[in-house]
Amino acid sequence: MARPHVMGRDLTAAGIQPSERFSDYLALAHTLRLSGVDKAEALKQILAVERKDRRKTLSKQ
Repeated sequence: MARPHVMGRDLTAAGIQPSERFSDYLALAHTLRLSGVDKAEALKQILAVERKDRRKTLSKQ
């Protein structure tokens, strides 16, 4: 199995706090890796999804 480009430590270094959605972000990283997306672009896409999720959560409060 190919080693993941983006790992948990990359997500935490980018400012994503471990949460109940953290495993979803890692699963997305794996999917992007299998699709041939490079690490920088994958991280960019994951951060965009995390920001969207955070906004949804804040709007529900």
